Amino acid sequence: MFDLERFNPLNNNHFCEFCQYALIIIDADSKEIVKVNQVALKLFEYEDDKGLVGHNLKSLGIRQIYEASKEINNQKNTKRYKFISDYTLADGDVLYLEVNLQQVSSSNNSYIIYRISEISEQCQYCYQKMQQKYFEDQYQSIHEVNKLSTIFASMRDLEDFDKFSEQLLKTLLLRIDSTHGFIFLNNIFDDNSYIKKEFNYKLEGKSFRLIKRLIKSQGYFNREELDEILDKEFSETPFNFFVEVLRAEGKILGIIVVMDMKKDYSKFVKEVIQAFSIYLKGGITKIKILKEEIEKNKLDKEIEIASKIQNSFIPKQTPQLEDLELAIYYNPAKEVGGDYFAFKQTNDKLNLFISDVMGKGIPAAIIVATVHSALNILSRLDKSPSEVLKNINNNLYHDLKNSPTFVSAFYGSFDFVDKSFIYSNAAHNQPILWSKKEKKIINLAERGILCGVKEDYSYAKHRLKLNHGDILLIYTDGLIDIQNKLGERFTLNRLNQILIENNQLSAEDIKEKLVEEIYSFSEGIPFPDDISLIICKFLGGESNEKYR
Repeated sequence: MFDLERFNPLNNNHFCEFCQYALIIIDADSKEIVKVNQVALKLFEYEDDKGLVGHNLKSLGIRQIYEASKEINNQKNTKRYKFISDYTLADGDVLYLEVNLQQVSSSNNSYIIYRISEISEQCQYCYQKMQQKYFEDQYQSIHEVNKLSTIFASMRDLEDFDKFSEQLLKTLLLRIDSTHGFIFLNNIFDDNSYIKKEFNYKLEGKSFRLIKRLIKSQGYFNREELDEILDKEFSETPFNFFVEVLRAEGKILGIIVVMDMKKDYSKFVKEVIQAFSIYLKGGITKIKILKEEIEKNKLDKEIEIASKIQNSFIPKQTPQLEDLELAIYYNPAKEVGGDYFAFKQTNDKLNLFISDVMGKGIPAAIIVATVHSALNILSRLDKSPSEVLKNINNNLYHDLKNSPTFVSAFYGSFDFVDKSFIYSNAAHNQPILWSKKEKKIINLAERGILCGVKEDYSYAKHRLKLNHGDILLIYTDGLIDIQNKLGERFTLNRLNQILIENNQLSAEDIKEKLVEEIYSFSEGIPFPDDISLIICKFLGGESNEKYR
């Protein structure tokens, strides 16, 4: 136990063979000077202790001394603390001082003892070397931090993140003047692997597996269990260690462990480690964003491929026929869509098919591919429209019976010998017929159920007699779902009116008029759904004034 009254500072103790120390004692709570020795009075140019005893420590005017006293006071122990500072005398000369602090306690009070040594000319070389090393360490620390920032800024993949975490550990240990450490992180690119970076230490295999299991659990994180693992890991080493657990959004990202055999870790060191852990979490956040970008780019690439495949299904040109003009328009709302149409030409017939999957994107594109494959097979068998739809329905029923997705479809066949159109409809939009002979619009209203709803459903077959100049418009519902800025829909009536007003034009010109009208109506508002349409103008039969 320290006894202030009996404490007798010796004037003949030396810091080294050249340097004699001054001694100052302060009250740890009030920071007031309670005792000094003669060397201290002489060093700070006081005739007696009246100018010092009872005064606050700050009155000495030594840089760092007040902060150092707070630091050692916070430690609440008898550890020693040392720093080098300068002191300006009344005549302007500068003294270089080494200050050693130690906190001691009596029965009622706590004191801090300062042993202050002037560094004489003989010791200047030693001081200069220490000062040079300090500046070199500071320069190296700044260099490593800058290097870390550069790696962070250019980080693009997992390999870059490995470099970042390795540099972060190196910079952290340099900053706190430590010698050993490691970082142990979940690998966000692979849920089953981990990232481990080590500096001057190889984590034992059993400890690695235990920490891996502990972090992987992601449930209640048992910090006591982690400390127990590390206590056993370092039980045969001289290391003291400090652990920082990295958490984000309720999950454990990993741990930082630093070790040193020279000293315990002060509050300053803990704060530095916590600051570096924030930097590391920033790196993890960035690499997560990069991962999402990689996955998005990968998905975008897959969508691009799917789009190319799907576009290869859609006819780019229409069959060239003497008795029939054809015009087509296809505009998917996304890169891939749920609309599909196709033609199959034989000697005296032209078969056409159009379908619309309920939905958009990749899921709809997969069903379109199924429909395309089934239609390719069925078109070789010369089946009737009703038989084609029945087979497609059965194909889709097994794939879609447990999903909310269904397909509307329409299959028709132009017979140029008997000038007729035979068709079947699986709940598709009613095609519009402009009858040249009757000078009116006719909706082909007969429809069956959606494909994929009921197995072995039999679709009705319908027959339509064609006359020269008749126009048939077959479309998907994206056409009439178009809206303008007022929320008004394009509607079937507008389609009818376009056919009535432009029936004298070719199929291609009618399509151009229709497309121009829908863009004008939408006023720049994106189309909410895929749009597909086929315009057929029949040129067979007699072409006389009666039908012109």
